[in-house]
Amino acid sequence: MKDLRKKVKQIESISSPVLKSLIESTIKNEKRKSKGRRWSKLNKIVALALYKKSPKAYRYLSQLLSMPSVRTLQTILETMKLEPGIDPNIITHLKSNAEKLKEDDKICVILFDEIALKRRLIYNISADKIDGYVDLGNEGGRSAKIADHALVFMLQGIRKKMKQPIAHYFVSGTIETEKLCVIIKTVIRMMTASGYKIIATVCDQGPTNVGALNLLKKFSPVSVESNYFLLDNEKVFIIYDVPHLFKSIRNNFLQAGELLMDGKTAKWQHLINLEEKNRTTLHFKKITKLHVAPKYRSKMRVKLAAQILSNTVAAVLKLQAESIQNKQESVAILQTAEVVELLDRLFDATNGPASNKDIKKNYRQNVSKNSFHHQFWQDCKQKLKTLQFLKSDSQIRLRNDNNEILFDFQEVVFSNQSVKVRSTDDIAAPTTSFEDNDHPVLHIPEIENLEDQDEEIKEMIETFMDKQDQEFKKYAKTLKETQQTNANIEHSLAFLTEQNDVLKRKIESLEVQMKEDKKYISILEDKIENMQMDSRKSNFEIKSVPKKDMETKEDLIDMVLNLSANIGGQLKKEDIKDIYRVAAHI
Repeated sequence: MKDLRKKVKQIESISSPVLKSLIESTIKNEKRKSKGRRWSKLNKIVALALYKKSPKAYRYLSQLLSMPSVRTLQTILETMKLEPGIDPNIITHLKSNAEKLKEDDKICVILFDEIALKRRLIYNISADKIDGYVDLGNEGGRSAKIADHALVFMLQGIRKKMKQPIAHYFVSGTIETEKLCVIIKTVIRMMTASGYKIIATVCDQGPTNVGALNLLKKFSPVSVESNYFLLDNEKVFIIYDVPHLFKSIRNNFLQAGELLMDGKTAKWQHLINLEEKNRTTLHFKKITKLHVAPKYRSKMRVKLAAQILSNTVAAVLKLQAESIQNKQESVAILQTAEVVELLDRLFDATNGPASNKDIKKNYRQNVSKNSFHHQFWQDCKQKLKTLQFLKSDSQIRLRNDNNEILFDFQEVVFSNQSVKVRSTDDIAAPTTSFEDNDHPVLHIPEIENLEDQDEEIKEMIETFMDKQDQEFKKYAKTLKETQQTNANIEHSLAFLTEQNDVLKRKIESLEVQMKEDKKYISILEDKIENMQMDSRKSNFEIKSVPKKDMETKEDLIDMVLNLSANIGGQLKKEDIKDIYRVAAHI
């Protein structure tokens, strides 16, 4: 009893409410059947968060601990009505969060993009309707077309790490430009009313996105060339997705074959040649056939574009330029290396580090008031104006919108000099409130005053208890045997561990001996090489000597003597100590 009280006190002393609740629920539900387990609101929220991170990991964790079933989590999600459009529950949550944030932490951007969906219709039992049709919520309603894409809007913090989806819409193909323009304005105004300051939009260069943003510029008293639009007299900058831009540069470079930038010409053929060389000798992971000749979905992977136009590839190209085999192409390969290196640095300076470990000073780091980015972007802005994709029969120019990324990003930084992008801030995990819909607990009353019950019931209970005692004795014996078996296993493991340590020491000794042998072999090889060099002082080599069938050393001696006689030499057969034919040098 004392041990039990001690354990209860230990559980109550746990500071983390999540861990405390998890342990309490595990103890409470351990002896209950799966359908009789009950969970608190906190248990359900934590379980949903874990399941969202990794369903596979959650299923494995459910085998170790008492956790809500996947079906229970799905039932909870069914109670949450997520209709297309701006979700009012999320807006309420964001408003309450905004009241706790500092002014700088409220500076955010709006991200929006489309994701492909399967074309199908599903009956929604909880809402009693058929899902799968085009649905724009309050901004356009439902239509008879079947949707194949979902348009999602997300709020992301600039200074504070914060990401929150705020709206979604189901569309067919892509949304109309005019409707997208209206939705962007509605979302920004809703976020502004919730207490956040929206300074930019981030999206890819899809025709609909570009058209909607140009339409917003047209409605504002700004020129079409501007990298921002005005909404309620506030500037909202236009930023195109940097990885998508980099991928577009790679695709244009691949299609054209040549890239001209800042007076230097880069050739895709040099990367193809490097991949062929890498396949046989270098074996770099970032240079494969998939990198230089991507097909289908591979062209959509940003990773492949970033790797083939990386600093590593630029360094390998510089080494190839210094090779004797590439002497004629040395200058051209070096120019390709310099262009690839500049593109890699441009990508690092605009995309930023993934974590603190990924920071590389003056190359890949967070933007601050005095960081290198501002001057570097000014330089790149001039160089990007010279960017051209050349082809033998035509000339392809990168779309002007792609060049605007540096202008957009730089304007955002200069407009918010007091704000620093910090990747070290703690992520504020949003909490979603759920209604407490726990099932009623079945309470079993205790049996009291058995003496007042019928004799038949008494005998039944006594018989049952006798059987339980007998079963307990069997289990006790089995448990003792199991304990003995476990003890034997522990002894065996200890013996194996000791043997493993002995083998480990022997292997370490052999490794030391191997290193000494390698040193000795290296010394012997040097000595042999020196002896060969000394022996070559009295040797000479005759090149381009035709080879005879069934050639012998006597044939070679006769040929050398005849050659000596023809040139007036006085070479004799006794002067030739050895003669042999060597393999031709390639």
